[in-house]
Amino acid sequence: MNKKHHYIIDISLLLIITLITYWPVAFNIFSLKNDSVVQFLPFRYHLSEAIQHGFFPFWSPYLFTGFPIHADMQGMTWNPIVLLLSLFTTYNMSVLQLEVTIYLFLCGVGMYTLLKTFSFTRATCLIGAVSYMSCGFIVGSASVIPWVSSAAFLPFALAGLHNLFNTPSTSNSVKFAISISLFFVCCYPGLFIYAGYVILILVIGYFISTLRKNAHAATLNFFNLILAAFLFLLLCSPAIISYWQFLPYYARGSNINYERATTNLFPIFSVLSFIFPNTVSKPHPWIDTDISMRNSYIGLLVLVFFLTTITGKLSAKQKLILGVTVFSFLFSLGSSTPLHKWCYQLLPFVNTFRHPGTIRLFTVTGMILLAAGSIDTIFKKYAYNVLIRAKKLSLVIAAVLLLMIIYYLLKKDIAGNIHTALQGSTPKAKLDQFSFETFAVAEGLIQLGFIISFLFFITKKQIRLIPVFFLFLLNAIFFTWIAEPFTFISKVKTAASNHYIASFPEGYPLSAFSHSIKANSYSAVEGVSKYGYEKFYNKEITIQDYEITPTLNIDYQNFLRTPSLRKLFANYPVAYLADTIIKNPANVSAITGHKKVAFADNLMLALHPDSAAEQLITLQHFDPNHFTFTIQSSGAGLFNLFQEYNANWKATLNNRPAVIYKTNMAFMGIPVPPGKSFLQLTYKPTAVIYAMIVCGITLICLLLFFVLHWIQNKIRIEHAL
Repeated sequence: MNKKHHYIIDISLLLIITLITYWPVAFNIFSLKNDSVVQFLPFRYHLSEAIQHGFFPFWSPYLFTGFPIHADMQGMTWNPIVLLLSLFTTYNMSVLQLEVTIYLFLCGVGMYTLLKTFSFTRATCLIGAVSYMSCGFIVGSASVIPWVSSAAFLPFALAGLHNLFNTPSTSNSVKFAISISLFFVCCYPGLFIYAGYVILILVIGYFISTLRKNAHAATLNFFNLILAAFLFLLLCSPAIISYWQFLPYYARGSNINYERATTNLFPIFSVLSFIFPNTVSKPHPWIDTDISMRNSYIGLLVLVFFLTTITGKLSAKQKLILGVTVFSFLFSLGSSTPLHKWCYQLLPFVNTFRHPGTIRLFTVTGMILLAAGSIDTIFKKYAYNVLIRAKKLSLVIAAVLLLMIIYYLLKKDIAGNIHTALQGSTPKAKLDQFSFETFAVAEGLIQLGFIISFLFFITKKQIRLIPVFFLFLLNAIFFTWIAEPFTFISKVKTAASNHYIASFPEGYPLSAFSHSIKANSYSAVEGVSKYGYEKFYNKEITIQDYEITPTLNIDYQNFLRTPSLRKLFANYPVAYLADTIIKNPANVSAITGHKKVAFADNLMLALHPDSAAEQLITLQHFDPNHFTFTIQSSGAGLFNLFQEYNANWKATLNNRPAVIYKTNMAFMGIPVPPGKSFLQLTYKPTAVIYAMIVCGITLICLLLFFVLHWIQNKIRIEHAL
């Protein structure tokens, strides 16, 4: 059986393991929870709605009273998986869970591919792949989809770089460019920024070690890296330009203060998660961060072999990986050590993102890579010295487990807590009642069982490879099953969530313009149901103050924080003619009678009050990127539309270009003359459209390159035979 057949078998096995490990999500039993429900599903819903109705998702008129959805920096509009799924159907919870299942599967395939570049055995690659796809970062971060998609494509990017180092060629340069492009368009921005520094360190390390030995290879790879960077810019140009254009509006477009930068770090006490993975999900006074940031589990036996590797003699490559791993670990601790603050102060862009705990993705990646070196010696040959260290370290971990079990048994009434928990009506209810100490004892006993089983299968004379192989896999899968109810899945059935989404109107109903903007209450979070935020689905243009996305217009945020304007415009229609302009929101209280006002501090315009003018605005056409109105006014007025102001909006008034002003702090206004007017508003990011054309041409050229490369290799093989 050749390598190709082995690869197909291994990838098929990873698919089966993915479905088994994450069966509640993969088979649409229970729905995802938290951010997946309140942010990522509704955003994808509107994106897919646009595509299903024949429009590219540049703008959503419903999200946050008009939102440039193509500028969302959380890996959505330019994500090829999201776009592909949206070509076939509108998003609901089942589609979202299919997307997440694809990422989970790609996590395994990516790590398998990365480990293969180190020439490890199939067994080692499979163990590392399963360990990675079920690690604490993945399980803990499940509700924040850009973190999971980042984990899916990071190993491919590292594998592409490693292949380029090992075999400098144009083909490998192109593959690296594609892999890093996929990582960029699908990932969380902070993880990409950090990955950029990691790649820079690896590149510098490569050139330092290669220049003296093989200057020609180093020179060739320098040009290959330049080619990869150029292709990356071409492939990602639509996303890069979209993000760049939105920076002037972006609430986080400038630096954030250090306190915000350290939001959601990885607590030092959560190091416990390396042996007690799910215990850290329970409340504890020393764990004061979000539940998504607490778990760094990589598998108990993988941890044993990581320690085995770093206590032995390390190669130069392993030392570099260990350095990045330790650095990433210290960075993930946030303000617990000075390292994060130094990086925040000294390194560009590090002061633009939060959640340092997410950087533990690089910690677990490095630990698995290092562990694979020792695991591989077991499956390649009987490495007695490695096995002895692994046994000793297993006994040390077993002793730690035993001591902690005894400690917690003496400290708390574990039996009483178990008795109370067993009264729960469901398995999840029982687990919820377990205290931190009870969970630690339970998981400690289970982990002792795994350690004893591992020691049983290895002796001085032989090692039973197949049982040991499955012991690695079982340990990873079992603790993922335990973790899923805490961080991954909710009690809501997927079918119920789908039914909720299907209850809202399809397409772009004109009724969105027939009502007032219906300003939401200030306590918007309290109004979020278990199915999500109704105002994100109901196809009505409203003021939404549930600030779930970081890609939010700062002017819109300022509007939300100006109660006088919020109150004034609460019952205004989506589109209206203003007969009065105010320069200061504080003067709102002086407005009397039936005046229709607009706030504009930079617009000098003489208006003629006409209280009936707003009744003569007719919406002629409406789609996500285009509005057409006819306006009848007895005097000059200021047409106002409750859609966020953005420079990519263009207006024509009576078939002539018109200037769009920022009015009402965050929205759009166009002066109109007396009489009948015909107004067209079009959202058209011209630079992004040109970039899409360039990206498409680049993809076609790369496809032709690989076809020609395949034909050339086939001819070479035939000649060799």
